[in-house]
Amino acid sequence: MDDSFYDNCKKVSFNYYSDVLEENIVETMWAEVIDEQEALYRLVNIPFYGALIAPDDIFSVEIGHDGETLFYQDTIESSGNSVIQIAVVDNQTNVEDLRNEFVKLHCDSEGVTDTFFVIEVKYDNDYKIINQYLEKLQNEGTIDYAEPCLSSKHAADLN
Repeated sequence: MDDSFYDNCKKVSFNYYSDVLEENIVETMWAEVIDEQEALYRLVNIPFYGALIAPDDIFSVEIGHDGETLFYQDTIESSGNSVIQIAVVDNQTNVEDLRNEFVKLHCDSEGVTDTFFVIEVKYDNDYKIINQYLEKLQNEGTIDYAEPCLSSKHAADLN
């Protein structure tokens, strides 16, 4: 994405309980303005710690008391995309190589730490193929993973 894309974006605060961190957190993410008057935005980032929202979901915001800070209020329209959290537990694994393997499966990723990253599974992807790869890596002792925001489409792919 080129920098001019962010000209139509704003930072939005998401307040939620993170199972990863085992605490309430505030995660700030970029969102594209869809309709400022109606307070509608489209998520641009991949959530790190388990917000129940995925990139391209459309949501409403509430404006803070300062008149500027935006807070996530409610998801209005799901994109059908999913977010998967991946913790690399084998210290011999090259995380960048692993992230590149997910790129080959058409999944964007964002690194959080040296051993933790998140991937976005687009609506059109067959999640059964991605899930089989995740399961293989987990069974080999390479990763642990969680599906904090699995769309109904991707859940159906597993059946």
